Amino acid sequence: MWWMLQLALIAIVAGAGIADRWSSGFDSWWLMGVSAVSAVLGMVALTWRGVVVQPRWVGPLVGLVFGTGVVGMGVALAVTAPSRPMGSRVLFLAGASYVVLAGIWLLVRQWSWRTAITWLLPVVLPLVLGVFPGIGLVVHTFYLDAFDLRLEDIEIPVVYQVVASLKVIAAMSMWLLAPAFWGYAKHFHLAIRDRWVGHLMLLFIALCSFVAGPWMLAAEPAGEAGQRAVAAAAAGRAPAAYFGIKPEWVCVAPVGRAAETAVEGGEFQPEHPYLMLGDADGKAVLWDPKERHALKISMSKIKVVPSEGKAPAHCG
Repeated sequence: MWWMLQLALIAIVAGAGIADRWSSGFDSWWLMGVSAVSAVLGMVALTWRGVVVQPRWVGPLVGLVFGTGVVGMGVALAVTAPSRPMGSRVLFLAGASYVVLAGIWLLVRQWSWRTAITWLLPVVLPLVLGVFPGIGLVVHTFYLDAFDLRLEDIEIPVVYQVVASLKVIAAMSMWLLAPAFWGYAKHFHLAIRDRWVGHLMLLFIALCSFVAGPWMLAAEPAGEAGQRAVAAAAAGRAPAAYFGIKPEWVCVAPVGRAAETAVEGGEFQPEHPYLMLGDADGKAVLWDPKERHALKISMSKIKVVPSEGKAPAHCG
């Protein structure tokens, strides 16, 4: 039953992957296809040995039908997902979570409290760090870097700092790969208690996953979101909001003469629309998509008129 569940998991993820990559050509989904076929053949082999009925071919037929059905289920879930890549990603994350939790269960099922404390302290560390909302500001830092802005240039509401912190905590959970690896190693008798090689490998996986998780799942996606926002602004579209940063197109009129308005970062041209990213310390941050730089102007010196949707052709 254990191996059948593993093969079913591979089959459903492979089916979703094939559906997501089908339009990109054979080169993009052939590996998923091999995985799906291998999983189905594995199910046929298991039912051949495990289902003893007459006639003999009934067992393998059950495995073939079940395996093909699971692959088809993965395809259906991917096709009906709200966005095309979402289906396989959700299934992959669900499958990975199952594999990790199974490995952890293999590790902890015979634990004593003394052993548990040794492992639980590092596991709780991300949760302790997450108590401080500031840890989530890493995603805002990488997002704003695409605009050549610093974190202190935009004021981020505390509630969004907390939400971003939860994202970083979730990314830190990749560290759980280490205890899961150790659980499988002990279950299959691959870990020798007094040998340092296994412990060194465990430490290596723990360190790599602890660093790679926040980088791959929090920092890098934030930078990509910033680049997409810059591209949207260059095309005259309003970028989507991102963890408390709500870019919007505005027309900006000076309270007095434009030439007398103090500006940081470049020349202020009231006839041009600007993408307002936010404000901090009483200064508005305005992104100029043509010059690809941000201006900082005191809010008391300007009048801001929001423009819904796309950038207006002209202001004033």
